[in-house]
Amino acid sequence: MVAVAVQVAAAVQAGAPLPDLSSEEAVRQAVLAAPTLGYSTGPSGVALAALFQRWGISAEVQGRIVQAKPGVPVARLIADGEVALGFQQLAELLNVPGVDVLGTLPGDAAFITTFSAGRCPGPAHAGTAACLAFLASPDADAAKRRHGMEPA
Repeated sequence: MVAVAVQVAAAVQAGAPLPDLSSEEAVRQAVLAAPTLGYSTGPSGVALAALFQRWGISAEVQGRIVQAKPGVPVARLIADGEVALGFQQLAELLNVPGVDVLGTLPGDAAFITTFSAGRCPGPAHAGTAACLAFLASPDADAAKRRHGMEPA
């Protein structure tokens, strides 16, 4: 089995002013100041909705949220200018033209998603076993980190 941990990060359109995300309160203020906000329908979106609720700002920001449709990365909404401040797993935001990644969320605002893969036994999956063995090995750790993931 192989597993990676990915933190939720924030991003803006390339060249846009970079809001302060150095503390949970700074993230809250950036969210309140953004004209539009984006997050996914997946785990990061669920975590952001819960965070906004914990902060008591859900009703205030609700009309400014653009939730990415399944299969559409938040980074695409940011790059296209549909979203001023977007949130998704770091791996989904990195290396997307037109997007500046601000960093992962700090302190109690942080949220980590763990993705894992395994295989069912049997000869039909022999190639999968070799691939997963490599991905679980330390030889793949540098590539995981380059793409915003940590070995888990």
